Formats: sequence, structure tokens, C-alpha cells
Amino acid sequence: MHEFLAGSSPLLVDSDNDGVADSIEVANGTSPSISNIIKEITVDTDLSQSADFTSLNDAIASIRGILRQPHVIRTRSSSGIADTDPVRISSIFSNRFADLKIILEDSYVLDITATKGYFHAIDLMSEYVTLKGEGGKIIIRNNGHVATYGLMSFRQAKDSLVIIENLSLEGQMDASQPSYGLKAKNAANKHVIRNNVVTGFVGSGSYGIFAYYENYFYNNTVSNNQIGFRWKEPSGEIYNTISVLNNGSDYHAWMPWSGITNSNNISSDTTANISGDRSRVVEFIG
Repeated sequence: MHEFLAGSSPLLVDSDNDGVADSIEVANGTSPSISNIIKEITVDTDLSQSADFTSLNDAIASIRGILRQPHVIRTRSSSGIADTDPVRISSIFSNRFADLKIILEDSYVLDITATKGYFHAIDLMSEYVTLKGEGGKIIIRNNGHVATYGLMSFRQAKDSLVIIENLSLEGQMDASQPSYGLKAKNAANKHVIRNNVVTGFVGSGSYGIFAYYENYFYNNTVSNNQIGFRWKEPSGEIYNTISVLNNGSDYHAWMPWSGITNSNNISSDTTANISGDRSRVVEFIG
């Protein structure tokens, strides 16, 4: 049969074999060459659970290259064994149609000890990545080394998006050395950073959250660090930050609030932007 005879319709083509015709994908604004079927990968530090991998870093290494479909990595620690391998989210060429989501489930603990100076527990360098906690926890120890980073997000390609949300980042630091809980530095992309708890990053020159350039901060809690929050050359917005009980100051003294949309960012000292948000008393329960 000749599908292009007058009055007939061409065959429905599905280039990526995901059950959605190319014409429909184009009409919906998605890519006909990228499958809509999500590939799910499991991580469990307990070998007896027969997950795909026993460490998050090994799971990430398995998908390095160009992604042709969305990926979700789910991590858990069924028997309470911590994941102790540093994580490198790099050389994964994702995009808005074939993105990567990493979910740290309730039982999962990533417990990393620095082995040298300028050590990063998690490097996040790929585009269109969401790193999300669903009860999991990240613990970082500097072991006396200088400049230990909990999560460092940088070097993504232009006009990409990284989402960091619902994480618990806990520093267990030798206070004689500087450390950083969450650092985001990339002039080319955007970060959305929301609903995270960052605590314990102490020592001269240490910060709970230290950001540069375009970011969107919502509902983050930063406490018991040396300096709670710093943002250099900012654009974007920041709402509902609880930065309290930090050792040096809750927000950096030179925080340039004027260039960003901001509201309801409180401090227990006098460094919040709005006078009514300063010197607030906060009690954490649980």
C-alpha cells in the first residue's frame, strides 16, 4: 500500500518508540527523538536487596554520556548501611526533555569524610538535574582538612537549570578549617534551591549556603554554621529563609539585597534585610 496516495494519511511515525507519535510530540512541544519513558535506577547499600547498584556514584557512572530519555535514580539504605563514596554528577549530557532526577529516600545516608583539602562530597556539574531529598541525609566530615564542600554545583552549560530541594546537609567539622555546606556558582545557568536544611559548617571563613549569580531561593533553613548565608553578584529572588543561631552572622555583612526580590528572610541577629525580620527568636522542634 502506498501511504502517500491522494486522500490518504502518512504512517504515524514514532522515532523514539515511546508510544507517542512524532507529530503529537511536536504539537506538545516535546522532542520526537527523546523517549518519554522514564528509566528508573535503584540504589541500596544493602547488597541483599538486589538493587541495581550499592552506591549512588556507581549508579551515576553507569549513565554517563548523552541521555535519550528521562532518568530517575532512587537511593535507599534498607539495613542502615551508609553510602561512603563521594558523588560526581558529571559527563551526563542531559536536557529539558531527558533530565536526571536523584531522590534520596528516607533510609538513605550519604556519609562522606574528606581525604584531602578542597574536597567535594558531591560535585554537581551536569545540566537539568534535580537533587531531591525524601527523608535522606547527607553528612560531611572535614577530618581536619582545609576547604571541605558538602555540595558544589558549578560548570553547567549555558541556559540550563539545576534544582536542589529538600536536602538535609550536616557538617561535622573541625572548626579550625573553613568549610561550605552548599555552594552554587555558575554565571551561565539557573539554580532553584528550596526547602533545604544546612547546619554544622563551622570554622573561620565557613558558610552554610554560599551562592553566586542567578538563583531562586525558597524556604531554606540555615543554622549553627559560621556564617549562615552569602550571595555574591546576585540576581533572582529569595523568600522565607530562616537563617538563625549561626556563630558569626546569619547573613554576610555585605549581602547586596538591593538587586534581588526578597521577603520574609529572618535572622536571630541584626543582619536580615528588613528590620522586622531581625533579632527573631526561633525554636526548632524535633
